[in-house]
Amino acid sequence: ARFGEIRGVTRLSLETIPVRNTDVFTKQESVYWADPNVFELLELPVLHGDLRQALSRPDGAVLTRGMAIKYFNADDVLGRRIEIDGQPMTVNAVIRDLPAHRTELETGIFASGLAAKSELAGMDAAPVDGNGFAVTSLTYFRLAPGTSPAPIEAGGFSVMDAIWTARPPAMKVTVIPLRLDRVHRVPLLAEHMLA
Repeated sequence: ARFGEIRGVTRLSLETIPVRNTDVFTKQESVYWADPNVFELLELPVLHGDLRQALSRPDGAVLTRGMAIKYFNADDVLGRRIEIDGQPMTVNAVIRDLPAHRTELETGIFASGLAAKSELAGMDAAPVDGNGFAVTSLTYFRLAPGTSPAPIEAGGFSVMDAIWTARPPAMKVTVIPLRLDRVHRVPLLAEHMLA
């Protein structure tokens, strides 16, 4: 609300945790806990399901096609259940595989950040301590059309101060804003993200 040029914010928190299906178990799989609106800002190509609603419930999950095949031996797995860190989750969407070395995303599993075990839910449950921010999370901003990212890049600390008001005074924070159109990313993102 304090930064009118920012029209949307979403977070991803990467964790290495167990993932299990009836026949397949991976002790250490990379999973992103994601805010429910993540696919409104990171518009990825969907194969099955509705990405805008996929993570709106605490038990929602989205898999890439490769992960769907790994755990279910099929790519249309809507409604199927998978355990993520011991929590049963429902696959609500399947997206195309993320191209190797062309995206900053590191995994093919996205789980709802509303889930009780997610780091995002933990941050949101204790806003006095962290104000919804953690050093292990990625935060994405969508700017209003025609807005230059220069003030955000230059004013990263004012944005950080607004997000993390309870930061201990002695703690130093470095903010490195990266425009998605200047880093490796899924090609579809360029025209939808920062102006």
